[in-house]
Amino acid sequence: HTNYDLSHLNTYFTEEILGFKISFKDEFLIYVENSMSFEALCDWVKKKLNLQILRVSDCGKKDIKRIAICTGSGGDLISKVDADCFLSGDFKYHQALEAL
Repeated sequence: HTNYDLSHLNTYFTEEILGFKISFKDEFLIYVENSMSFEALCDWVKKKLNLQILRVSDCGKKDIKRIAICTGSGGDLISKVDADCFLSGDFKYHQALEAL
């Protein structure tokens, strides 16, 4: 992580790119309260980032109420996250399994 992640990048990505309103911040994590289905969230992220494919680890939650966002590699933060869904720029394989 960099100081830029901490100070500006997470905020810019969350508000300007994804179009979400920030509920609160916790160091490198930004939290968003936004009720939607997991499928709708995946579609929203793909649309906003202009992606054909989105790599996900589906834990089986159908309704997402709180989203945690980290623009950098968020794998080391998994145990700290208090959200239904965690969006991050990068997870290692075993970190993604831990999140399930």
